[in-house]
Amino acid sequence: MSGDVIDLNVGGCFYSAQQSTLQSVGGSRLAEWFKYLRNSKSALLPQTSAALDRLRIEAEYYKLPNLVSHIQETRKSLSSTITLSYRGHVPNGRENLADFRFRKITRILVSGKSSVCREVFGETLNESRAPDCGPEDNRYSNRYYLTHNTLELAFDKLLEAGFSLAGCCGETSTVSGTPRNKNMGDIDDSKSQFFHEFYFV
Repeated sequence: MSGDVIDLNVGGCFYSAQQSTLQSVGGSRLAEWFKYLRNSKSALLPQTSAALDRLRIEAEYYKLPNLVSHIQETRKSLSSTITLSYRGHVPNGRENLADFRFRKITRILVSGKSSVCREVFGETLNESRAPDCGPEDNRYSNRYYLTHNTLELAFDKLLEAGFSLAGCCGETSTVSGTPRNKNMGDIDDSKSQFFHEFYFV
């Protein structure tokens, strides 16, 4: 009978139970944990970066180094890039200073892998301009845009999802009052137009 008794360490508390008791409920969470401990590669990990980060914290807390390394490998395979870009304008001269705004953004464009963009931006991502850009598991598009024009909110969403700014660039249609050759769309002499891109990884 003593060979059927198993000692368990649960959060620093020691328990003893019979093997038949532990196996009495099939498909239990405890059974799934034991299955993982037998073969860590059989663990079904979440496919979102935020859920993986939460699971990694728990695995570190419970001191499961194999699971931590498995999560890190999966996290690397899910790595992706997202590009935010926008065009806007500011007024020239001293006219209409009462209505002056630091910048006016017409639309924030989003480029990247569809599933990752959807995870980061949720319902604020408008996909109507790219309804069919290839198979869902490997779909990329540069035709998405956000339903709001708040750049800082978009940055916050990317930072919350674990992205970091890797680079940026900008372009303006005027330099010291001299028009550039690059045509950036409708030209209004009373406004300076600009275009910026931000690269997140």
